[in-house]
Amino acid sequence: MPSLKKIVSAVLTPLMRVNIAGLVIGATWVGMTMQWKVIGIGIITFCFSSYIIPILLIPVGLFSHFMLVCSKAKQKVMEQLLFVLSIAYILLFLTMWCVSILYFAITYVAIDYMVGGLIWANSIAMLSLLWWINKDRKNIFILTLVETAQIVMLLLSAIKLAGIDMQFWTSASVFGGFLSFVAILLAVYEKKFMKKS
Repeated sequence: MPSLKKIVSAVLTPLMRVNIAGLVIGATWVGMTMQWKVIGIGIITFCFSSYIIPILLIPVGLFSHFMLVCSKAKQKVMEQLLFVLSIAYILLFLTMWCVSILYFAITYVAIDYMVGGLIWANSIAMLSLLWWINKDRKNIFILTLVETAQIVMLLLSAIKLAGIDMQFWTSASVFGGFLSFVAILLAVYEKKFMKKS
Protein backbone atom coordinates (compact mmCIF):
# COMPACT_ATOMS: atom_id res chain seq x y z
CA MET A 1 0.00 0.00 0.00
CA PRO A 2 2.96 2.42 -0.39
CA SER A 3 1.36 4.46 -3.23
CA LEU A 4 -1.94 4.85 -1.35
CA LYS A 5 -0.02 5.82 1.81
CA LYS A 6 1.82 8.57 -0.07
CA ILE A 7 -1.40 9.94 -1.57
CA VAL A 8 -3.53 10.05 1.59
CA SER A 9 -0.64 11.38 3.68
CA ALA A 10 0.07 14.13 1.14
CA VAL A 11 -3.61 15.15 1.02
CA LEU A 12 -4.04 15.40 4.82
CA THR A 13 -2.30 18.74 5.51
CA PRO A 14 -3.83 20.64 2.53
CA LEU A 15 -7.23 19.26 3.52
CA MET A 16 -6.79 20.58 7.05
CA ARG A 17 -5.86 24.02 5.69
CA VAL A 18 -8.91 24.08 3.41
CA ASN A 19 -11.15 23.20 6.36
CA ILE A 20 -9.57 25.90 8.55
CA ALA A 21 -10.37 28.41 5.79
CA GLY A 22 -13.89 26.94 5.59
CA LEU A 23 -14.24 27.40 9.33
CA VAL A 24 -13.49 31.14 9.04
CA ILE A 25 -15.69 31.64 5.96
CA GLY A 26 -18.55 29.59 7.41
CA ALA A 27 -18.42 31.37 10.79
CA THR A 28 -18.47 34.78 9.09
CA TRP A 29 -21.34 33.75 6.82
CA VAL A 30 -23.45 32.24 9.61
CA GLY A 31 -22.49 35.12 11.92
CA MET A 32 -24.27 37.52 9.57
CA THR A 33 -27.52 35.81 10.54
CA MET A 34 -26.77 36.33 14.25
CA GLN A 35 -27.19 32.58 14.81
CA TRP A 36 -24.65 32.41 17.60
CA LYS A 37 -26.04 29.09 18.83
CA VAL A 38 -24.80 27.35 15.67
CA ILE A 39 -21.38 29.01 15.88
CA GLY A 40 -21.07 28.42 19.63
CA ILE A 41 -21.95 24.73 19.51
CA GLY A 42 -19.64 24.30 16.53
CA ILE A 43 -16.69 25.89 18.35
CA ILE A 44 -17.39 23.85 21.50
CA THR A 45 -17.59 20.66 19.41
CA PHE A 46 -14.27 21.39 17.73
CA CYS A 47 -12.48 22.48 20.92
CA PHE A 48 -13.57 19.40 22.84
CA SER A 49 -13.38 16.94 19.93
CA SER A 50 -9.93 15.74 21.03
CA TYR A 51 -11.65 14.47 24.21
CA ILE A 52 -15.05 13.53 22.74
CA ILE A 53 -13.77 11.40 19.83
CA PRO A 54 -11.52 9.09 21.93
CA ILE A 55 -14.38 8.56 24.40
CA LEU A 56 -16.78 7.65 21.59
CA LEU A 57 -14.17 5.26 20.17
CA ILE A 58 -13.61 3.33 23.43
CA PRO A 59 -15.45 0.27 22.00
CA VAL A 60 -12.84 0.10 19.20
CA GLY A 61 -10.11 -0.13 21.84
CA LEU A 62 -11.99 -2.97 23.52
CA PHE A 63 -12.38 -4.81 20.22
CA SER A 64 -8.64 -4.38 19.57
CA HIS A 65 -7.78 -5.74 23.03
CA PHE A 66 -9.88 -8.87 22.55
CA MET A 67 -8.53 -9.27 18.99
CA LEU A 68 -5.04 -9.49 20.50
CA VAL A 69 -6.26 -12.03 23.06
CA CYS A 70 -7.83 -14.14 20.30
CA SER A 71 -4.70 -13.83 18.17
CA LYS A 72 -2.53 -15.17 21.00
CA ALA A 73 -5.04 -17.97 21.59
CA LYS A 74 -5.00 -18.68 17.83
CA GLN A 75 -8.76 -18.22 17.54
CA LYS A 76 -8.69 -16.94 13.97
CA VAL A 77 -12.46 -16.84 13.36
CA MET A 78 -13.14 -14.85 16.54
CA GLU A 79 -10.27 -12.51 15.75
CA GLN A 80 -11.67 -11.79 12.29
CA LEU A 81 -15.17 -11.27 13.70
CA LEU A 82 -13.84 -8.71 16.19
CA PHE A 83 -11.95 -6.97 13.38
CA VAL A 84 -15.17 -6.69 11.35
CA LEU A 85 -17.05 -5.36 14.40
CA SER A 86 -14.27 -2.82 15.01
CA ILE A 87 -14.45 -1.50 11.44
CA ALA A 88 -18.27 -1.50 11.53
CA TYR A 89 -18.21 0.61 14.69
CA ILE A 90 -15.74 3.08 13.15
CA LEU A 91 -17.99 3.40 10.08
CA LEU A 92 -21.01 3.96 12.33
CA PHE A 93 -19.12 6.58 14.34
CA LEU A 94 -17.95 8.49 11.23
CA THR A 95 -21.45 8.39 9.77
CA MET A 96 -23.22 9.61 12.91
CA TRP A 97 -20.59 12.28 13.63
CA CYS A 98 -20.67 13.83 10.15
CA VAL A 99 -24.37 13.51 9.37
CA SER A 100 -25.43 14.78 12.84
CA ILE A 101 -23.29 17.92 12.51
CA LEU A 102 -24.51 18.47 8.95
CA TYR A 103 -28.16 18.15 9.95
CA PHE A 104 -27.69 20.40 12.96
CA ALA A 105 -26.62 23.16 10.55
CA ILE A 106 -29.43 22.35 8.09
CA THR A 107 -31.98 22.58 10.93
CA TYR A 108 -30.82 25.84 12.51
CA VAL A 109 -29.32 27.92 9.70
CA ALA A 110 -31.73 30.10 7.69
CA ILE A 111 -32.31 28.88 4.13
CA ASP A 112 -30.88 32.11 2.64
CA TYR A 113 -27.59 31.44 4.42
CA MET A 114 -27.53 27.68 3.83
CA VAL A 115 -24.29 27.75 1.81
CA GLY A 116 -22.46 29.31 4.76
CA GLY A 117 -24.11 26.86 7.16
CA LEU A 118 -23.01 23.87 5.08
CA ILE A 119 -19.45 25.20 4.80
CA TRP A 120 -19.45 25.66 8.59
CA ALA A 121 -20.82 22.14 9.22
CA ASN A 122 -18.36 20.52 6.80
CA SER A 123 -15.41 22.32 8.36
CA ILE A 124 -16.39 21.59 11.98
CA ALA A 125 -17.07 17.89 11.33
CA MET A 126 -14.04 17.26 9.16
CA LEU A 127 -11.47 19.45 10.92
CA SER A 128 -12.24 17.62 14.18
CA LEU A 129 -11.69 14.25 12.50
CA LEU A 130 -8.61 15.35 10.55
CA TRP A 131 -7.05 16.80 13.72
CA TRP A 132 -7.72 13.48 15.48
CA ILE A 133 -6.32 11.25 12.69
CA ASN A 134 -3.33 13.58 12.21
CA LYS A 135 -1.92 12.12 15.45
CA ASP A 136 -1.88 8.66 13.87
CA ARG A 137 -0.85 9.13 10.23
CA LYS A 138 0.39 5.53 10.04
CA ASN A 139 -3.18 4.18 10.16
CA ILE A 140 -3.77 4.46 6.42
CA PHE A 141 -7.04 2.51 6.56
CA ILE A 142 -8.74 4.99 8.93
CA LEU A 143 -7.02 8.00 7.33
CA THR A 144 -8.45 7.02 3.94
CA LEU A 145 -11.94 6.59 5.43
CA VAL A 146 -11.78 10.03 7.06
CA GLU A 147 -10.67 11.67 3.80
CA THR A 148 -13.44 9.79 1.97
CA ALA A 149 -15.90 11.15 4.55
CA GLN A 150 -14.96 14.66 3.39
CA ILE A 151 -16.03 13.77 -0.16
CA VAL A 152 -19.34 12.31 1.00
CA MET A 153 -20.01 15.37 3.21
CA LEU A 154 -19.53 17.61 0.16
CA LEU A 155 -21.80 15.32 -1.88
CA LEU A 156 -24.60 15.51 0.72
CA SER A 157 -24.15 19.29 0.91
CA ALA A 158 -24.43 19.57 -2.88
CA ILE A 159 -27.61 17.46 -2.81
CA LYS A 160 -29.09 19.84 -0.20
CA LEU A 161 -28.14 22.91 -2.24
CA ALA A 162 -29.73 21.31 -5.32
CA GLY A 163 -33.02 21.48 -3.44
CA ILE A 164 -33.29 17.79 -2.67
CA ASP A 165 -34.33 17.30 0.95
CA MET A 166 -33.18 13.93 2.25
CA GLN A 167 -34.21 12.73 5.69
CA PHE A 168 -31.52 12.22 8.32
CA TRP A 169 -31.60 8.42 8.10
CA THR A 170 -31.56 8.48 4.29
CA SER A 171 -28.45 10.67 4.36
CA ALA A 172 -26.89 8.44 7.03
CA SER A 173 -27.59 5.37 4.86
CA VAL A 174 -25.97 7.00 1.81
CA PHE A 175 -23.00 8.15 3.88
CA GLY A 176 -22.53 4.81 5.65
CA GLY A 177 -23.04 2.84 2.44
CA PHE A 178 -20.41 4.84 0.59
CA LEU A 179 -17.88 4.50 3.42
CA SER A 180 -18.60 0.77 3.71
CA PHE A 181 -17.94 0.33 0.00
CA VAL A 182 -14.60 2.16 0.34
CA ALA A 183 -13.74 0.08 3.43
CA ILE A 184 -14.35 -3.15 1.48
CA LEU A 185 -12.16 -1.90 -1.40
CA LEU A 186 -9.41 -0.99 1.09
CA ALA A 187 -9.61 -4.41 2.75
CA VAL A 188 -9.34 -6.17 -0.64
CA TYR A 189 -6.48 -3.89 -1.69
CA GLU A 190 -4.64 -4.50 1.59
CA LYS A 191 -5.11 -8.26 1.31
CA LYS A 192 -3.68 -8.29 -2.22
CA PHE A 193 -0.74 -6.15 -1.08
CA MET A 194 -0.06 -8.49 1.85
CA LYS A 195 -0.03 -11.51 -0.51
CA LYS A 196 2.49 -9.80 -2.80
CA SER A 197 4.68 -9.02 0.19
